[in-house]
Amino acid sequence: MNTLTSFDGTLIAFDSQGDGPPLVVVGGDPGPLAALLSTRFTVYRYDRRGLGGSGNTEPYALAREVEDLEAVIAEAGGTAYVLALPCSTELAAVAARALPCITRLIALPG
Repeated sequence: MNTLTSFDGTLIAFDSQGDGPPLVVVGGDPGPLAALLSTRFTVYRYDRRGLGGSGNTEPYALAREVEDLEAVIAEAGGTAYVLALPCSTELAAVAARALPCITRLIALPG
């Protein structure tokens, strides 16, 4: 895993695979879907703050998670499609309204 620094200084762990326009997965490991998507996209998967290899800076705020996603998109080149897994659709929806760097939002139902 690689790391980047979010806007508040928190380290965020991420990895990427594939080749093509960036697609950021929010909410965990998409499993075999990542391999399929990586044939057409560069798929970025990151650990949300406090999970996996990512750090956590208290207190929790949804706005900080939006900033984390923005930092991952910046790392991916500045704009990206976002794929929200069921546990992260609220975060992705809030981010899509706030961040013009999200060019498309795909939300998987839970």
